Amino acid sequence: MTAQKARLIRGIGIVGGAFLVLNGMIGAGIFALPSVLAEKAGVLSPWLFLGAGLLIIMVVLTLAELSSYFRESGGPALYATRAFGPLTGFSTGWLYYVSRASAIAANSHVMAKYLGALWPWFDTATGHAVVIVVVCGTLTFVNVIGVKGGVRTLAFFTFFKLIPLLILIGLGLQHVSPAV
Repeated sequence: MTAQKARLIRGIGIVGGAFLVLNGMIGAGIFALPSVLAEKAGVLSPWLFLGAGLLIIMVVLTLAELSSYFRESGGPALYATRAFGPLTGFSTGWLYYVSRASAIAANSHVMAKYLGALWPWFDTATGHAVVIVVVCGTLTFVNVIGVKGGVRTLAFFTFFKLIPLLILIGLGLQHVSPAV
């Protein structure tokens, strides 16, 4: 029996990839961080977002360039392994895992806080735990059932994240007057 090289199935597609990127950008950083940052940095807070965005663009461009050199999957862990060896690659993989887990935790926390503003039970320790378990369990289930279900879920979350932002923009545009 000959060993066949596993082929990476590219089932997400361009639309699913766009949903993935939008959901990564629009989360706790958009819905919760601005109020905390405005409280701490005041009028400088918009400039901090701009500066952080420029730094992130440099990271994104670097990863885009690196990804063009590899056909295998593995992302940052693969790049670090090839450049610096297996220990650095392993460490990078764990850091990436911890950052993704932290992002899910942050988004679950914000979701529980927002639900707690509507229904006080969600602002309790039990309510908070229920939200986290339901969010993590649902995301796990969706990923187990397959890529198409995952893309549909991304579309759902993208829609419900973009709607409040579009409403906010629409309401804000009513208060902008053209320069004379």
